Amino acid sequence: MDIQESIRQLMHEEEEVIGHRFYEIFFQRCPQAKPFFDGVDMHGQAHVLTMALLIIEQMHTNLYGATRMYLRYTGAKHFRMGIPEEMYAQWRDAMLETLKNSLGDGWSDELADEWRTTLDCAIELLLDGYETHSGVS
Repeated sequence: MDIQESIRQLMHEEEEVIGHRFYEIFFQRCPQAKPFFDGVDMHGQAHVLTMALLIIEQMHTNLYGATRMYLRYTGAKHFRMGIPEEMYAQWRDAMLETLKNSLGDGWSDELADEWRTTLDCAIELLLDGYETHSGVS
């Protein structure tokens, strides 16, 4: 299985299941992230997470300029929300654990490396948004 096949498999699951799994793991690993979600509809956030995975996979697969710009824009929004840069590594690790749990037997060391590289590239773009687009409202 590669990243494209894995995202297709994930899209056949209920988004809420993936989102709930992810946020449970993320908040366990990074309890200081929880206040950033106060007042957030976590059901809706599960859909946002699913879209983020699609965007990240598209960035990896096609290198579309629009997906790269969207990630920078999202980074600028996170900057304005005060999300610390060091939280992204914890987000990545929680996402990798969630993907591993969700994909079961389809998970492999190669797929883990592909997702890790892709998530790290997305994080670089998000952090680029901290610097280059910090004026976004």
